Amino acid sequence: MHHFLNGTARHGGYRVFPSCVLFLRKQGMYKQEMLFETQGDDNQTESARSEWTNAFDLVHQRLFLVLFSDEEVARILQGLISCVKPGGGWIQLFEGSGQRLHDPRAKYFGTFYDLAERKLQHIEVGARLGDSLRKAGLVNIHHETADFNIGCSNPDKELGEKGARNILSIFDMWQNETSREEIGLSQEEWENLGRLAPEDMRTYRTEMRYHIDWAQKPVDGF
Repeated sequence: MHHFLNGTARHGGYRVFPSCVLFLRKQGMYKQEMLFETQGDDNQTESARSEWTNAFDLVHQRLFLVLFSDEEVARILQGLISCVKPGGGWIQLFEGSGQRLHDPRAKYFGTFYDLAERKLQHIEVGARLGDSLRKAGLVNIHHETADFNIGCSNPDKELGEKGARNILSIFDMWQNETSREEIGLSQEEWENLGRLAPEDMRTYRTEMRYHIDWAQKPVDGF
């Protein structure tokens, strides 16, 4: 039986397939040690760190490492890699990019990147993860980028609308933590950003680039 560890910043936790759900608490994590917790059907919580060591055929983490400094990223990667089975287990990492691919006329959609540069520690952390995995001793390292169409740019209308809603939710969160003066918008533009950005996504080409890295843990482990 294969076991997969799936983690995302969006839900603040990890999901283990096929047996149980595990969550990573954001507050205090990695300051003293990795704090993993598991939640089963009976809603009981217990430490799962020892159970995770060398336990997973695949560890997948997405949209999370951009939140941390280089030093913290190195420590987090060590923790994730420790969960991968030696001799064939894989780790896959998925992070965003700061490269702006959208139509220049999509001014308000572009504000996403202005906000990201102020809210994220390293918006291009994904471009450097291959080197980080190599330094950590992993093998068969691969890096690629993938461009995703948001809003009307996506030929699949449903996926385009879903992507637009996801981006808008991030807009809303970051806008509450940033001042308009930092971004250079007028008061009217700032107050109506939740309407103007979706209009851009319905009108212009709005693409976003992501970094995808994966690597394998060698037979001898670490």
